[in-house]
Amino acid sequence: DRVHFASLGRDELPGLVAACDALVTVTSSDSTPASLLEGMASGLPVVAASAPSIDEWVGQNDGAEVVAPRDEEATAAALLRLLRDPQLAARYGERNEHVARERVPDPGQALEDLYRELLAA
Repeated sequence: DRVHFASLGRDELPGLVAACDALVTVTSSDSTPASLLEGMASGLPVVAASAPSIDEWVGQNDGAEVVAPRDEEATAAALLRLLRDPQLAARYGERNEHVARERVPDPGQALEDLYRELLAA
């Protein structure tokens, strides 16, 4: 079944990501997709098209299977490799969660402090 993300409520997205087996990001632009960081923080292994902004976060055998942009066959093969090797997928996922949580701090307290400062102004 296809999921239409626009029809999901904000509270439904974490459960959907948690139910995924892998994240596939084959962006053709050079900006870090939020979905990459969300998937990494959720402990997902990644299949990614090579791009400088993606390469800053994951690499071949370092959290991801990296493919050439727009190479559908390589993307499918990389995804199958992860799905057929649960130990590899788990290793990538653990690495990705660690890296995401280490490099992207929880903004909760900083946002709360900012809101309080703005309300006091």
